[in-house]
Amino acid sequence: MEGKRVHFIVVFLICLALVLGGCRTTPRLEVTVEVATKAVPTATATAITVEPTKIPGPTLLNPSNTAVGPRKRDPMSVATDDEGNVHVAWYVEPLAESRILYQKWAGESSFDSIEIGAGRYPVVAASDGHVYVLGDVAAGSGKDFVYRHSADGGDSWSELKTVPIADLSSENAEHAILIDSAGHLHMAWSRFSGPSRSDLFYSHWDGDSWAEPVLISDGRDYANRPSLATTQAGGIHFVWLSSTGGRYDIYHRYWDGESWSSTTRVSEGGWNVDYHTLSVDEEGHLHLAWHEFHGPVNSEVYHSWWDGKIWSRPVNVSNDEETSKDPLLVIDENVHLVWLQPGGREGTIRYSQWDASQIQSSKSKAQSGAWSEPEIIVPPAFILNVDDAAIVQEGDLYLLWRVGGESRDVQIYHYGRWDGASPVTPHVLGGIGQWAYLGLVTDSRGNVYSAGLNVGFNRPEVSRLQE
Repeated sequence: MEGKRVHFIVVFLICLALVLGGCRTTPRLEVTVEVATKAVPTATATAITVEPTKIPGPTLLNPSNTAVGPRKRDPMSVATDDEGNVHVAWYVEPLAESRILYQKWAGESSFDSIEIGAGRYPVVAASDGHVYVLGDVAAGSGKDFVYRHSADGGDSWSELKTVPIADLSSENAEHAILIDSAGHLHMAWSRFSGPSRSDLFYSHWDGDSWAEPVLISDGRDYANRPSLATTQAGGIHFVWLSSTGGRYDIYHRYWDGESWSSTTRVSEGGWNVDYHTLSVDEEGHLHLAWHEFHGPVNSEVYHSWWDGKIWSRPVNVSNDEETSKDPLLVIDENVHLVWLQPGGREGTIRYSQWDASQIQSSKSKAQSGAWSEPEIIVPPAFILNVDDAAIVQEGDLYLLWRVGGESRDVQIYHYGRWDGASPVTPHVLGGIGQWAYLGLVTDSRGNVYSAGLNVGFNRPEVSRLQE
């Protein structure tokens, strides 16, 4: 009985409160929501989220349009800065432990080399006075990535640091790195979880700590060979190779400073893609070239470009029903494409140029423009690889390639300059017995250098190319 009386009193008081409350004005509840911008999202290993965490500086914009292709596990890496300096990182293996070394080359002289730390396969990046050297220590005391940072163009360096990201193993990862305008490091990498299963992840260092990794790919099948790019519009772009669609295709996704784009498949040919090259033009448009296998004796070189919203329909640039492979994009005011057409001792290097004036507007697909008729620019020879390409301010194209002797065991590096008219005259730079690595690099003044790792002295050599 006592319980019923208490219940009746409680109900009576609630009703009385409601009646009295109806005579008063209900206050308005105001909620202010602050929208975060220019922040990089985090994600779990299975789903992408857009919750902003660490802000990587005022913008992801890199003042000079930049594209970094797949890591090649070379013993040497080269980059140039805005002052025209050439930064070189390489590794040596005295006794049992590998060591990463660094040297800066300025004009006609080089600074003393310094030791970065234990590790191998370094990657160097430079921009706005910031220089990073990143390598791995899979052969040493662990399987981590290590790096050092210089904020004064390579004159002084931070202590050696480890990238503290769980499950990031240099033993099975391919990666690419970029520096933004605030001097922060951005990194994309693949993580293998089985014989034909790998995922693509991204993180960045904001000057204080590393952000939680973001899953870029869809978390299925194979995703590897990441490339990174920034454009004048800001944001960061990811391009990679994946077997999600049942064959190997090229995919693209980007973060514009506020949200993630959807994933786009760029290649559409219905054939396996084996290689891609990424570059950015002066308008901030992305360009991709790759080769597809169309049969046992036929592979074709394709091109597509991104106008800021959509990708163009891929165009078969080689279109010769023969073997064409290893495309390289070189961009100044124009878009240039070179590739190898192997043919034993009669292999050639071919060239085509993109005419952007042929672009017409389209709501559903960016128009492809027009490519010039492919032409042979290097005379027939036993060409094994097109290793590198660079362009100078005058528009002349420099090429670096390898030729074979009696067999592939004998390989000689050649370089040549093509002025758009005269045939390329090959010049010998030495063989693989002399060079463990050889590439081309262009400084901010338009000079082209060969940069190589000398086998005999185990040191880098940088030489300006002249004719």
